[in-house]
Amino acid sequence: MIPYARAALAAVDGVREAADEIGGLIRGHIAFGTVTSHGADLSSLLSAFHRDHPAISITLTEAGCEDLVAGLREGRLDGAIVALGAQRLAGLGLQVIDDQPLVAAVATDDLLATRRTITLQRLCEHTLICLPTGSGVRSILEAECRSLGLSPNVAFEASSPRALVSLVEQGLGIAVVPAPYVRNRAGVLALDIRPALRGRLALAWRLDGPVGPAARAFLERARAVL
Repeated sequence: MIPYARAALAAVDGVREAADEIGGLIRGHIAFGTVTSHGADLSSLLSAFHRDHPAISITLTEAGCEDLVAGLREGRLDGAIVALGAQRLAGLGLQVIDDQPLVAAVATDDLLATRRTITLQRLCEHTLICLPTGSGVRSILEAECRSLGLSPNVAFEASSPRALVSLVEQGLGIAVVPAPYVRNRAGVLALDIRPALRGRLALAWRLDGPVGPAARAFLERARAVL
């Protein structure tokens, strides 16, 4: 019942917003969510949108992918940046905004540095350095591990891929990062992971249910610039 109640309230707000839209003024509120540690330029998107629509307030929330998907389906969020793994996100519209291969970053003096690839099972036997829980890369890694009955041994966390690679250089473990972050880094090599993992992020929105003018305007802008 809760999703339907939220949808009904959103519909009432939508009527008010539609009346303003007819008069050339869009007002209202937008709730947007995102996984942590991504490369999307949200600050530029939000600032430009606010300049064009100062009567629209925006709430930005960081959360794990499962919570973001639930928020979209229940009507608590108008849009979100989510990680795409093997799971099907039924009922959501998706636009991929980033797609990078994930690699295992190892120090050049590590015993694994003589290899070109590493299996996910073997990777889970080592000390891992990863982005925080809720980030796109972490969500993708954990989802793939669960599907294979594996549990990653994450001992260190950092908020950016560059910081992870720096920890690898210090010999603290193996990092799972998008491939571009390992290029041109002295002291670090990239091993391809098998089965292959990709860091895919998407702009997501709910396909069913009412969408007010404020949310519609924001999603149109986000789809154009992200």
